Amino acid sequence: NELSQQEVLCLDLETSGLDQFDCDIVGYAFAWSDRIKLDENKRPAVAREHATIDGSVIQTAYIPVGHSGIIGGPQLDARTVADRLQPILANPSIGKIAQNAKFEMNVLSQQGLQFAPLCFDPMLASYILNPDEKHGLKEQVERLFGYQMLRITEVIGSGRKQTTMGFVPVDKAAVYAADDARMTYQLAAYYIPLLDDTQKNLLYDMEIPLTAVLARMEQNGVALDLPYLKAFSEELVCEIARLEGEVFELAGHPFNISSTQQLQRVLFEELNLKTQGKTAKKTGFSTDAAALESLKNEHPIIDKILEYRHLSKLRSTYVDGFPKLVNRRDGRLHGTFNQTVAATGRLSSTNPNLQNIPIKTDIGRRIRKAFVPGDKDSVLLSADYSQIELRLLAHMSGDETLIDAFEKNQDIHARTAGEIFDVPLDSVTSQMRGVGKTMNFALVYQQGDYRTGIDLGVSTQEAKQFRDKYFSRYPKVRELVNETLAKARETGYVTTLWGRRRYFRYLNDRNANIRGQDERAAFNAPLQGSAADLMKLAMIRLDKTLKEKNMKSRLILQVHDELVLEVPKEEIAAAREVVADAMQMDQPLKVPLVVDIGVGSNWMEAH
Repeated sequence: NELSQQEVLCLDLETSGLDQFDCDIVGYAFAWSDRIKLDENKRPAVAREHATIDGSVIQTAYIPVGHSGIIGGPQLDARTVADRLQPILANPSIGKIAQNAKFEMNVLSQQGLQFAPLCFDPMLASYILNPDEKHGLKEQVERLFGYQMLRITEVIGSGRKQTTMGFVPVDKAAVYAADDARMTYQLAAYYIPLLDDTQKNLLYDMEIPLTAVLARMEQNGVALDLPYLKAFSEELVCEIARLEGEVFELAGHPFNISSTQQLQRVLFEELNLKTQGKTAKKTGFSTDAAALESLKNEHPIIDKILEYRHLSKLRSTYVDGFPKLVNRRDGRLHGTFNQTVAATGRLSSTNPNLQNIPIKTDIGRRIRKAFVPGDKDSVLLSADYSQIELRLLAHMSGDETLIDAFEKNQDIHARTAGEIFDVPLDSVTSQMRGVGKTMNFALVYQQGDYRTGIDLGVSTQEAKQFRDKYFSRYPKVRELVNETLAKARETGYVTTLWGRRRYFRYLNDRNANIRGQDERAAFNAPLQGSAADLMKLAMIRLDKTLKEKNMKSRLILQVHDELVLEVPKEEIAAAREVVADAMQMDQPLKVPLVVDIGVGSNWMEAH
């Protein structure tokens, strides 16, 4: 009764594990007070008399439902509690606060419970205020309040194998869980008055609505073709064995290719290849990917080792790894999409990390073939922004030549090549286009002349000449680079088109290497961050339209600049239209936003 009368509630769940789609609720911890109210826009506001963290007493309660064994203590029936709480947790008039609220949303969804509307998440506020900080509850509380919260190992006991609150007596669990809820509420009261108008818009119009979209996307999950993965794994076993034999033949004897020490001995002592530097521990010469890449022309064994590593990683991480992640309840893969990991504003993913699927190799692309619709009457639809960062570069720089290329829907890499080599567009060869493509992305990522020269297979001096020619043809891009870095040095941060900030400490450092790293990141951050913001807004718009139109199509993946949906066959035409409309965002840039859409019986075919 008391909870149902609150304007704002904070919830922290204790669960039997960290897999949000395969755990049970152990207990519900609530915190509330009269400190935080909702304004006329349903945004949280801190009452004037409670503008500091001291003030009204924060009430807390712990409702235990899943403690194990006779030492657990008194608790309530889980289903009864869920039924009583549902009208409160789903009440649109009661604002909800939670740290990492998407976890709560997903766990509650497994019990058939809704958690809405979310009005504040301290983790997201921390991320908006400074993306490079740590955003965990305990880290925030210690950093801002100097208060050390209990760690779960202190409650459970570090010697215990179990790491769940379910094995802790109710009285001990209540203290820990209620403190989590109280400090989450305390953080919200601290952050709410601190946010300026731009930060409020990022939080309330972008990140918080996106949390609900991502929760639904994770709950949807994606189907996998397990027989295909099994056959693919067997194929890779044969390929890896073949490569292993070829490496042994080139080395003159068998050895453990995965052993750094044994590989060092073969490459640098037996084959006498030139060394490329020490490992971090100074235990021998480096055999990491970069070091081996620089040795590719020294001996044929290097290509074989690199391919062996590539296939071994593909097999263990993806081909054999995906089936282990399939949820036992519904047979689908439910990845986690993180809002507060990448400092640029981009989403990242874990379990599995879909951003790292290597799509530049044929065998890497085949991994996408394992992602399929959940039934024979559906297809996968892939929608990908075309050259989004280069389009943002044209928009932000206002460079007439770049804008002209996009307005005429020209191949931007070929156009750049034509500008660099002083030839008409129809005279650009594939080799010239390759130079244009390398130079375009070298500019976006502020890659140095040395690295660009390696990519192009030319000297550093020749790479510099290409760069100078690029800037002579796109003069406003050079101006944008200079202006962005000058402003960043002055203010200490850069911003996206939507006002998201990223801070940099070393733009004025005396060390050229350290300064150069920050300069490269500072120029790229507004481009990459604006692309990320655009994608987030598109996802929110798409989710809203799908619901308004009562469509069965559902969003299942977001990777880089791409969205993937599971679409019933009868909705293909409508889904194409809805997705294109959502991602084009009424064309907010000086150049057209173009979305490439494909449909197929699997992700590879749709892409």
